[in-house]
Amino acid sequence: MLHLSLDGFLEQQGPKRWNAFPDKQAVWDRMLDGFHTSIEAMLRTGNHVVVDHVLQEKRWLLALVASLQAHNIYFIGVHCVPAVAQARLDARGVRDTETIAFQLACIHRHGVYDCEVHTGTAPADQLVRQLLRHDGNWVPMALRQLAGLLFPGSLARHEAL
Repeated sequence: MLHLSLDGFLEQQGPKRWNAFPDKQAVWDRMLDGFHTSIEAMLRTGNHVVVDHVLQEKRWLLALVASLQAHNIYFIGVHCVPAVAQARLDARGVRDTETIAFQLACIHRHGVYDCEVHTGTAPADQLVRQLLRHDGNWVPMALRQLAGLLFPGSLARHEAL
């Protein structure tokens, strides 16, 4: 499996170069569109991936649901209490006290997952084993359900009926 991480993708730009762009929002939007497109391309070419993404903007969720709903994907909700999330951000050297509150207020609003884990309740390796035990034991449906909700009349909505 390949690990595709939003942070890893964005780090390719380099921290000092990021500040050189006069229109950071346009650059950000292009990079995110590229990241989302790369996920579908990796799947389409037969790769198995684990995607680490914080879906803090509705358009990101819409883009992923639209492009990935036809693939056999387990959509996992990863939850974390604010104090632990902030400690992890601090450990990465990011001095930011607003991002965690902003992200936690919006990333799980849609509420549709195939499985959910809470990272404050068990070590990461135990949570991974928990998820791997499910592999093959259930059919992933979250992205198809989201497609039916977000894109009424889509193929996914008709498949669900």
